[in-house]
Amino acid sequence: MLCDGSKKTVLSLVAVAVLLSAGAAVSHAQQHQDARRQQMMERLDVTPEQMQQFKSIREDARAEAEVLQRQIRQKRQALMQYVQSPDASEAQALAMNRELSALTARMGELRIKAAFRMKETMTPEQFERFARHRQQARERMMDQMQNRMQQRREGGGGFQGGGSQDRPRRRWQPQGN
Repeated sequence: MLCDGSKKTVLSLVAVAVLLSAGAAVSHAQQHQDARRQQMMERLDVTPEQMQQFKSIREDARAEAEVLQRQIRQKRQALMQYVQSPDASEAQALAMNRELSALTARMGELRIKAAFRMKETMTPEQFERFARHRQQARERMMDQMQNRMQQRREGGGGFQGGGSQDRPRRRWQPQGN
């Protein structure tokens, strides 16, 4: 049996290990994304000036996107909590949902504006290569999704045995009915 001091030490070590592994995963994902971005820049044959412009566009968009993501997360959480409260009204929930939708629309607009700023930075030839590459990437992603769906339909995907498909679905019913 561990004493209280030893328990705190073990818990602290576990917490540090979890944080370090999470940080390593994020770092690895960032490195992968940076490598893909570098490959794309090489394919497009961008100039150093274009690289700097792209970086500036990404940084500007990222700063605004982080603020919007935080607002979206907070609004979504508030809406979920409100809907579960006994005094919730449909009208207020719908109003909160409209606010959430407006934030989501702003995020979409931000992405579109950043994409067009990047497009304006490219030559027509670079943009054509970029668009072709993105289309190929979308097609590969769709193929992978279809393959996964097919595997699941055939019983080859997901958890083995006792999955949610083995249980009848329950329908939501308002409380008090």
